[in-house]
Amino acid sequence: MKRISYLFLFCIIPYNLFAQQSGYNYVSIWHNNGMSVGDIMTVKPHRWKDLCEINEHPGFVKNFTPEVKDSLLCVINKINKDYPKDTLLSPDLFFIFKPYFMWLRDMDPHYRVRPDFVVNSAEYGSVKHFKKDVKRKITYLPFNCLNINDTLLINTSLDNLFKRGDIILSINGIAVKDILKYNYPDRLTSPTILMANYYQSGMTSSYNLTINRDGKIINIISPGWPSYNDIRVEILQSKATEVSQCVYSGIGYVAIPEFFSDNSRLIKILKKTILSFKKQGINSIILDLRDNPGGYGDRFDELLSLFINKQSIPYLKSAKAKLTEKNIKYYSQPSSNIGKYYVFSNEELNSDITLKQTEYIQGIKYYILMNKGTGSIAASFCNIMQYNNAAVLLGEPLLRNALKYGEGIPYPGRYPNSYIPAVLKESSISSVEFDEYSNADDGILYPDYQIICNAIEYSSDQDPVIVKAVDYARNKQ
Repeated sequence: MKRISYLFLFCIIPYNLFAQQSGYNYVSIWHNNGMSVGDIMTVKPHRWKDLCEINEHPGFVKNFTPEVKDSLLCVINKINKDYPKDTLLSPDLFFIFKPYFMWLRDMDPHYRVRPDFVVNSAEYGSVKHFKKDVKRKITYLPFNCLNINDTLLINTSLDNLFKRGDIILSINGIAVKDILKYNYPDRLTSPTILMANYYQSGMTSSYNLTINRDGKIINIISPGWPSYNDIRVEILQSKATEVSQCVYSGIGYVAIPEFFSDNSRLIKILKKTILSFKKQGINSIILDLRDNPGGYGDRFDELLSLFINKQSIPYLKSAKAKLTEKNIKYYSQPSSNIGKYYVFSNEELNSDITLKQTEYIQGIKYYILMNKGTGSIAASFCNIMQYNNAAVLLGEPLLRNALKYGEGIPYPGRYPNSYIPAVLKESSISSVEFDEYSNADDGILYPDYQIICNAIEYSSDQDPVIVKAVDYARNKQ
């Protein structure tokens, strides 16, 4: 059964061509590179009285009790009262309603809301014209970041100006602590995402960063790179090159950054690498699934067969889908059942996974690194391996309910509405609730051995989590 991936924002400059005669108060925001981007301006009310409900989600109604709603509104209105502006743009509203959005993410880590921005239609008559200007005038910082307890560090850089472990203090004069307030607290992120969600400040053609490098405060000026997609792809490729096959003090190490619609190549690479390690006399291997957003469960039985020596293993106890206008056709149900649950029959349910015992590789002890960025089918992989005593889990607990929901369906256009009159877009909404066989406690899958590192440890050249995981594995040999 396909599971949706933990959604990351690959579309960094979101936009809608928006006519000013739409009835909303409209404001143009100018940038030093000459671009004009707009947003909807909302007069701050004295008090917010309601919240947008996500009734299509299979877990929303039972979790969103009147007590929860009142508690969230109390916090939101406290933030609203103290907020220093009388008129609000999309990022302002995201910040004010962030307690609710974080509650939704706690219910289901797949679900996210982000600010969206509109283009002044008087200046851009079509999406094509806007895209042309974006390509011509906007550049991007060539690295990704780690957010360690609100300390932002450079993780992987494609430019020698920036070093792994540099602590970013400000970007273009904006303090990092202020930028992070307008974003989700993702562990692995991009400076472009962070800045785009802070009043469109990502739309620029030059950067001035204040950085703490080895205790020294320095300023770095960069023109940026012209293509965000090229940056993303090169970072992924560099990571794949670095971790294709590594040995740390006699411990094998393999990273699995994501799963694919066709996992056959991944399985071949894993099998070849594990057998190579075994030939070298290496019998302990770390599988790194940190920040693996998931993807697809293609050939999952073949993948698990490498690690688990059983004919079959239990997977799902049950599953049910919330029927909506968008998914009811997949379940051959009448429209009168919209809003109800469809319970999967035994024939439809993947209650067990049949394995190929001939593919099992003997004599290897596995350790799996996971963190809060491990989601969807990657979370299920960690769970199955732990539940079947096939691996020792190391690192951080997964986000609550990382195992519980999936099968996302897009719901564009929920915002703006009478509750949040701004351009805020949401990700796909999970439509299926799963109940996996698991050792999870209250929806949280915990590691067998927790590894916690602070920002100072991450500022070194080495990955401190890998260092601690290798030490743990060596002590268990």
